[in-house]
Amino acid sequence: MVEIENFYEKTDLNWLLDDIFEYISNNIFRIDYYEFWRRLYMLRNMPETEINGYVANVFFQKEIEIQINILWGILTPEERGDVIYFGIEVIETDSELEDDHDF
Repeated sequence: MVEIENFYEKTDLNWLLDDIFEYISNNIFRIDYYEFWRRLYMLRNMPETEINGYVANVFFQKEIEIQINILWGILTPEERGDVIYFGIEVIETDSELEDDHDF
């Protein structure tokens, strides 16, 4: 039950993490998933199987704030700007959809 409560307490962070992953999936992973993770110094020379192990066994076991910080740190300044712009577009689109419907 603690995990469910924790999830709802951090809904905004879950949305942010999801938006960052969506941006990365659509713009970076299409190019090369492993090259993205190799931007981390400690993964620079790791084979693909070890990178998969790190992502599954280390990265996803971290608190959500740490996951966001790691991803944000891996992104280039230009990519960070794109993520912010992407988030603004999502908010504007959601607002337009709400305006079109009576709830």
